[in-house]
Amino acid sequence: MAGISTVATRRQGVSVSRTVRLSRWMTGWISLDVGRQEWIDRAPPGEADSTTLALSIGTTFR
Repeated sequence: MAGISTVATRRQGVSVSRTVRLSRWMTGWISLDVGRQEWIDRAPPGEADSTTLALSIGTTFR
């Protein structure tokens, strides 16, 4: 197939989370995620190696 190239990435990540029972009907959580994406060869146009950090806090109601 002409014009089609393949690229490969390496993705790694770590997540730490904690849940807490706030009441009989509610549960809360906090989560911290760290991720890294690396292009093996050359990245496609508009892309680059990246590192992500995400913090998530929330509750659920049963």
